Amino acid sequence: MTEDHYIPEDEEYTFESMDEFQKVVGDNGVIFSNQPLANFYHDYSNINKGCGCKKKSRISKAVDSYKTAVSFLKGHATATQQLLNLYQVDRIIFKHASVEVGHIGVPKDET
Repeated sequence: MTEDHYIPEDEEYTFESMDEFQKVVGDNGVIFSNQPLANFYHDYSNINKGCGCKKKSRISKAVDSYKTAVSFLKGHATATQQLLNLYQVDRIIFKHASVEVGHIGVPKDET
């Protein structure tokens, strides 16, 4: 992980957008080679490709893939632990358009 991603200061980290999460998946492709994450990366990467008249559709598909990837992480202990370890936190929150779409892990005060 590069220094521009995150310097641990807290027990939790928040991805404020799918843009930020896409960069992490791309930078750590070997770790996150699971199909739902690969699908999200692919769909996000295609947002600005092709005709502008279909861009909203491509964005919608990427958002759906983001939500699917977050759901996958919640049910996949190994991938969840790898991401928590990468950020050295106990909980990660995923947001899109300022709305939480899911989280993984549990803060220490809730264990």
